[in-house]
Amino acid sequence: MKALIKVLGFLSINAVGFYVGPFLLAMAVFSLKIIEISEDNPAGLAFYDGGFMGVIMPIWFVCMLFSFASFFLSGAWKMIFLFCPIYIPLILGIYKISTYV
Repeated sequence: MKALIKVLGFLSINAVGFYVGPFLLAMAVFSLKIIEISEDNPAGLAFYDGGFMGVIMPIWFVCMLFSFASFFLSGAWKMIFLFCPIYIPLILGIYKISTYV
């Protein structure tokens, strides 16, 4: 039963981490109105295609591999590695949005 809880925790944390990038992008486009994504604004489309999601998703995948390493660690390092798919794309996404010109 402990193994099932660990696996479900791993899967749910990685699912949340997968949606961090799209959530930040939706916040920047719809709520904060920082980025305008339309056919009339090619800079906004370029930011979405290559500048943001093209970076966030590979970073999330690498962080998912780090999170898998949490099965073999203990203590504080286990939690740091387990939550890696959430906080690293979050920090990188906030940085990318804040440097958007």
